[in-house]
This record gives sequence, C-alpha cells and structure tokens, in this order.
Amino acid sequence: MSTHTGLHRPHNEDAIGYLYPDDYDTLCERGALFVLADGVGSLPDGEKASHYAVDRLIELYYQMPLDMPSKEALERCIEQVNAEVFRNFAKHMATTIVAVVVQQATVITASVGDSRMYWFTGDDITQYTQDHTMSYVNEKNQKRNKLTRAIGHREEVRVDIHTDLITRGQGLLIVSDGATAYLNEDDLLTVMRESPREIVRDIIHYSNLGGGHDNISAIMISVDDLLPDAATLKHHLKALEISGVNIIIDNQDANTTQPSSGHWLRRWMSFFNSNT
Repeated sequence: MSTHTGLHRPHNEDAIGYLYPDDYDTLCERGALFVLADGVGSLPDGEKASHYAVDRLIELYYQMPLDMPSKEALERCIEQVNAEVFRNFAKHMATTIVAVVVQQATVITASVGDSRMYWFTGDDITQYTQDHTMSYVNEKNQKRNKLTRAIGHREEVRVDIHTDLITRGQGLLIVSDGATAYLNEDDLLTVMRESPREIVRDIIHYSNLGGGHDNISAIMISVDDLLPDAATLKHHLKALEISGVNIIIDNQDANTTQPSSGHWLRRWMSFFNSNT
C-alpha cells in the first residue's frame, strides 16, 4: 500500500490503513481489514475526515462482539463512523471509504463514495464497487462528477456491502479516484502481472504521468493459501514485517520507481493484540 500527494495538491487528503491480527482465532473470526478513504476536497477538513475514518473504523471493527457476523459488524461500524464524523465535525468534513475484510476464503467489501475496489481473477480485472456519483456540466461546459454519498455528509448513510468467495491467485485492488481518473481497466490489467509492490508503484507512477491532479492511493491484496494454524500465521507475519507492507515513494519525483527516503504522509500499520 502507498499514498502520494500527486503533482498539484498542496497536501494529501487520502488515508490508507490495515490491521492484520496476530491472534489466529481473531484472524479466523474477524479476518484482516484493509481501508482506503479519500477526503472530500471541497470541504475544509477533508484530510481530517479520511484519517479519522480509517483509524476509527479499524478500532471499532475489532471491538464488535464475536457473535455478530463480520458483514453486519463492518456495516454497523461504518454507519457509526459516519454518525461520529457528522456529529463531531459539524458538516465541515466528509470522506469516501472502501473497506475490505479478507476472512479465510471470504471477502467482505463495503463502500461509500467513488473510491473503488477491483477484483483480479488472474486473467481479467473488473470494477467490483459502484461509484456513488452523478454527472453534471459546469459553467465552463465541462463534464464533472458529484458525490451522491459520503461519510459524514449526512447523519445517516447507506453502505454498499457484498460478500464473495476468493481463491488462490486472485487479488483485490483498492484505489482512490486520483488513480482511476487516468487508468482504466485495460491499464490496470497490464500492471497486474507484476508483484503487489510493483503494482502499487506503477499505479502511482502512471497516474502522475497522466497529470497527477489529485492525491493517489492504492492497496494491493494478493491472496495465497489459507493459513492452517497459529504457527503458520506467526511465520507469515514475520515475513511481512521483514519485507514491509507500506511502500515509501518520494512525493517530489513523479518518475520514481524505487523506494526512497522521501515524504511519507503517515504510517497506517498496526497489529492486533489479543491482550489489549
């Protein structure tokens, strides 16, 4: 996963995060949660909205009672985050959100707004989420899209939420509209032949080459075999810790393809501790 300011925005209103439980029972019962949020740029506190939504959703989801199905838990948590943003920030902030839970062989996807999740089957890639937008023509006779749903925009929100099975070799790509403004499904399919790390780098690279007029964020989830026991999970998490998950990309260099010591907006990584 990585996020980039782009070439024209003064700051980054995107936020990305995940929580991969290190407790095997929690991983089986609740899965790993990945979240991307894109603050609404026309509002004064869009950056705060996206950061709050990512942090708060991850916090709430793993506090939900285990007798509640994960799909219902995720939907309720997003509804609560929406209510808190609306109530606490007096309509001065709003954000899109895409949240994906990978729980054993099941994927639960929830979305509000126009950030997207794509499903990669190994041979094809298709947009899985629906954009909550409407088209209009502005005073300059330019076609624009306006959000019809966002977190914090209204006191209540309708969440699109779906459950499907996933198999080894498939993948899930979550991106903000800073990428989809420049890359269509054919473009994305071209880069999907690479490693997850290279996919994320290339999405940011080509979005900036296309113009980079918005913040760009991407999360690539590559699905392998089921983890059969706690020992295998521990080994897997150690490998993730060594290789790293977040990708650091220099915001000053749109052509960078290698990790650098450049700006990293915020590190959104935490591991669930069953004792807390």
